[in-house]
Amino acid sequence: MTARSFPLRLRKDMDREGGRGGIPSGEESKMQQKKITIRPSEAEYEQIQNLAKRSNKSVNRCLIDAALGTEVREDRRLALMAGALCGLQNILLQSESRETLKKEVARWRTEAFRIIGG
Repeated sequence: MTARSFPLRLRKDMDREGGRGGIPSGEESKMQQKKITIRPSEAEYEQIQNLAKRSNKSVNRCLIDAALGTEVREDRRLALMAGALCGLQNILLQSESRETLKKEVARWRTEAFRIIGG
């Protein structure tokens, strides 16, 4: 497998005096960015891309968070599950009979397991 490289940009510590609450502006921001090159294998690169997609982040943001020990959450899956729970609430509120409720809940359960399973 060949190695693939791509840049990772980091900012210097922004907590110094006069740093506008840690958010740099314009030209100052460009001067503070640093570039780190990594060389993952093809398989590692695909895993990183998949993790970034599942967490709804850019590859760079995902790598920075992982390097700094920030928890990587799968926001996309959480959002889908929240939507599915709202759907379950609608099923419970709108169901006309016990049989309809059973069928709709079974359908919802299948969809929920699909979301959880990835």
